[in-house]
Amino acid sequence: MKVFVIEALLDQQAPVIDMTALFELEVPEFSARSRLQARGFASDRSFVEEVSAFPRNIEVKTTHTYTLPPPSGPTSGPQTATRRRRMRPGSATVLLHYSMVKLPEAPMQPDRRPT
Repeated sequence: MKVFVIEALLDQQAPVIDMTALFELEVPEFSARSRLQARGFASDRSFVEEVSAFPRNIEVKTTHTYTLPPPSGPTSGPQTATRRRRMRPGSATVLLHYSMVKLPEAPMQPDRRPT
């Protein structure tokens, strides 16, 4: 869970929050770290690329860079195949796309049909 400070109130008391940290920092629930099998997150090489706001949704593109120290030990053998499935030693940069959609005014109901 993430908490944001209300920076200002606009017309009709609509709160304004700064969500930059949600996109520039690593949020475990959205992180590509496990998929890349990376060990670190390079916050100095991660940033927001583009933000597009629409009446019912906001689209955000970010660049995140992850790091993996160089391998230690032998570079061939049974672990070589495992190493090939993850990122190369050094770093990997990925483009992440977030879509935030406004929920309907009336709460949505769960689908109760049998599966």
